[in-house]
Amino acid sequence: MIVALAKRGPYHRGVVSIQNCPTPDSLLSHEGDLLRGIGQCWNRASRSGTSRGPAMFVRHRSGIVTASLLSAIVVGCDSQSGSQMLTADGPLHLEDHLGAATLTGSDLSAGVTEPVEWAAEGLQSDWRLVSSSGSPSVSATEEGLRVTFDREAREEEFGSVDLNVRLPEWNRADWGTIALRLRATGRRMRVTLGMNLTTTDERPLQGWSVPVPLQADGDTHTYLLRVAQIRGVPSSPWTELGVHLRADSTATVDVLSVRAIPIDAEFATEPAGVRSVARGIEHRRSIFVHAPASLEYRVKVPDGGRLDVGLGVLREDTPVTFEVTATDEAGGVQRLATETHDATTEWAQLGVDLSHMAGQTVALTLAVDAAPGTVGLWAAPTVSGRVDSGRPNVVFYVIDGASPEHMSLYRYNRRTTPNLERLAEEGAVFEYAYSNSSWTGSSTPSFLTSLHTSAIGGVRRPRILPDEALTAAEHLHAVGYQTGLFTTNANAGTALGLGRGSDVLREAYDPNSSAELQAQFWRWREAYPGEPYWVHFQTTDVHGPDYMGPSFEGLYVSPEYLERLETWDAALDRQGWVGTPYSDAFEAAGVDRYAYFDLARAAYDQTMAQQDARIGQFVGRLKAEGEWENTLLIIASDHGHQAGTTHFGLGLTDPLPDIWEGAMLSSFQSRVPLMFVWPGRIAGGLRFMDPVSMIDVLPTVLDLLGLPVPEYAQGRSLAPLLLGRDGWEPSPVVFDEFRFEDDELLGQIEVIDGRWGASLYVGPPRPDGWIHLRGHRNYPPEGSRFRDGVPDVTPPLLLYDVWSDPHALRSLHEERPALVKEYTAFLEARLAQHLRLAERFTQTGDNPALTEEQLRTLRSLGYIR
Repeated sequence: MIVALAKRGPYHRGVVSIQNCPTPDSLLSHEGDLLRGIGQCWNRASRSGTSRGPAMFVRHRSGIVTASLLSAIVVGCDSQSGSQMLTADGPLHLEDHLGAATLTGSDLSAGVTEPVEWAAEGLQSDWRLVSSSGSPSVSATEEGLRVTFDREAREEEFGSVDLNVRLPEWNRADWGTIALRLRATGRRMRVTLGMNLTTTDERPLQGWSVPVPLQADGDTHTYLLRVAQIRGVPSSPWTELGVHLRADSTATVDVLSVRAIPIDAEFATEPAGVRSVARGIEHRRSIFVHAPASLEYRVKVPDGGRLDVGLGVLREDTPVTFEVTATDEAGGVQRLATETHDATTEWAQLGVDLSHMAGQTVALTLAVDAAPGTVGLWAAPTVSGRVDSGRPNVVFYVIDGASPEHMSLYRYNRRTTPNLERLAEEGAVFEYAYSNSSWTGSSTPSFLTSLHTSAIGGVRRPRILPDEALTAAEHLHAVGYQTGLFTTNANAGTALGLGRGSDVLREAYDPNSSAELQAQFWRWREAYPGEPYWVHFQTTDVHGPDYMGPSFEGLYVSPEYLERLETWDAALDRQGWVGTPYSDAFEAAGVDRYAYFDLARAAYDQTMAQQDARIGQFVGRLKAEGEWENTLLIIASDHGHQAGTTHFGLGLTDPLPDIWEGAMLSSFQSRVPLMFVWPGRIAGGLRFMDPVSMIDVLPTVLDLLGLPVPEYAQGRSLAPLLLGRDGWEPSPVVFDEFRFEDDELLGQIEVIDGRWGASLYVGPPRPDGWIHLRGHRNYPPEGSRFRDGVPDVTPPLLLYDVWSDPHALRSLHEERPALVKEYTAFLEARLAQHLRLAERFTQTGDNPALTEEQLRTLRSLGYIR
């Protein structure tokens, strides 16, 4: 008996392969750890001949027990040949079973191009300044080069620098990306690639990529700019590489390294493997091989069987031929499909009919042919058929930045959500649901894993998920679901590594997103029609800035007033407005604060009506396609309406509360819609008043599907409420949001407990003497008149009566000292629990690299200015 167990981080997770067939007395992993539950899995597979066993628990040598789902794939044994056989009792993801395939060929190319990097002394000796405007300065540091833009020293509206290095006549087709490691401080900064010098002084470089904004937060970030995006020059020879930096304000950029990465670098170290690969806006989990090569799988074809797969190549100058064949039990070979592909900007889609071989065990071969060493990509290869898994499709529809206070579903006085009102008649609505954090980059990783941000490394940079914290997509992919993520917010996708477990991730860039994302979803269903499926939408229709289609213009605010709002935005931006009503920019720009935020509210309400209509259209099509009766639909949000730069909830408060007031638990910031609809399983018209939170969603989904909930999950299943069974008791809702500043924990942990809400500050005073201001991430700069009256040290714990003050505008810490003491102790104990839990997760060491597309979406949504 041989047991092979894939591993990520300190947990074992992946494919369990059982070979050679003798029944074991016990099963041990290659590291000697006892795998509890494999005996049951083995017995079940032996009796039924299926390839999918139950979920299992693993105890690692660290002593940690994880209830994460191993990919529970027990591969059956062929008694005559001893080879592995896979069955598709649901969508069968062939990329998960690369170890079960027979690989032929796929020899690595001997002439692989090596990356080239300039860092520190290499930057200083090889790079030169070829042009500048606005009198910036370029100086050498121990780490590399520093570019300083001083707005006071120039008359232009911006400053720019062009840095350049000579190249030994490269072939541009050989190169994939340029990785820039930069550290920036300031505002409104961007970087552009150029290549090959011209003879003019105004624009010394011929070709230019699309400008991308910089994360000007003082941290080091890596930016991946694709060579293919540089336009306006021939493909070769490539004789110069240029970097253009621009700033519209006083700013500093440290250039720490420039690395040129060959187009096939990430595939050059092994003959075959699995990667998430992007073509355009679509990322797919893909098998890569090196031509000529073939992969042979032994598969028992299900009734109505089919193979669906994307085809991808790395280079337009080297086409690849893809072929699918099947060898039946009698030895007959059938050529099922042949296609040649050479486009690097999109996937080709191949659907192969296997239904005529239903019930047979065939050798399914995926072969590529091209120039030796050429990489071919089989994207999300999936075998499916007419097999009823007994589980529903799950649609998780997250309306980014949606506030229930602006939904007629929750009794708002504008009829913004008539479709959600009708849906509520078929399902269950939670009146008081909360996000566990105040913005997308913190809350979305939390609810996808059912872990508070302080437990999964949100307190650190980078904000990339630990491997051991499994996402909802990973859980469901492991039990045979097809999985898709469709988003227009990079903080809910690739920027934070949240696409893990998704067969397909499509990250569109239009903030007016719902119609496009739904169209992409239906294209995915056409390409991969197997069931069940999990899909996570994260739309940004209502996330500021506010865009809407023509059919909704004028619903609550006229086009003329929208133009006025845009004019005011520009005027405020020129004054350095940072998105808070506590800003001197209103007075300096001559903009009436109340009028501004009232218009912003009307624009928001229009986008809410548009989003509601899109959901109505989506549900209508689910019904028309016959999928509604077997679909669990969840409508939610990642945070309240403090989205983008327009926090009109607080902006319409008159007078403004003291600036040091405020908390995440404010209904403005964290109250969210939450609805579950499951025809025939969840009764319609239900309304629940108990406070719940978004980290309860994952345990609820797993419970409703009959799957185990990870023992580390911090949320609770809402299934007892939804299904009317015993086992539910109300409990406090906890929020947290932290970061490290100079290696010290900085942020807050909060709670809503019945009538009371408490916000505990954790961390040192700021260097300028001001303590962190809760609820106001973009607080006024030093010297603002709104700083007046702020105590040198604001109270560590703010206390609110959320029944009478749901927006957390007036703290009662002075009137209720006993409650201050009680909730201080409670929150300190909860934070200690979270940090102990964090010790079992492996924190990554580097910030994730940011691509042009990610930066474009982050800028369009107001995260980068």
